[in-house]
Amino acid sequence: MENLSLTVKGIKAKLLELVKKHQLTLEQLEQEKKRVEELQQEIADLRGELNELNDKNKILKIAGQSTDGSNREMKLKLNELVREVDKCIAQFNK
Repeated sequence: MENLSLTVKGIKAKLLELVKKHQLTLEQLEQEKKRVEELQQEIADLRGELNELNDKNKILKIAGQSTDGSNREMKLKLNELVREVDKCIAQFNK
């Protein structure tokens, strides 16, 4: 009977240890989820910045081409940029 009592106490101790480990693991999981969210936001910010820089680069290229006197081509490129901006605005409004 005493052996049974010792066995039960041992199982109870191991169970408590497992519960503590489980709680610790859940806390670590929450921390990692927060970190993932932060990184995803950072990626989104960097993508937005990249898009802005690409747009500025296109505009600078167009401005550099305007000295050649090709106004028609410049107007076409500007119209293309305006359409892209309109698409972006439409996506933000969704």
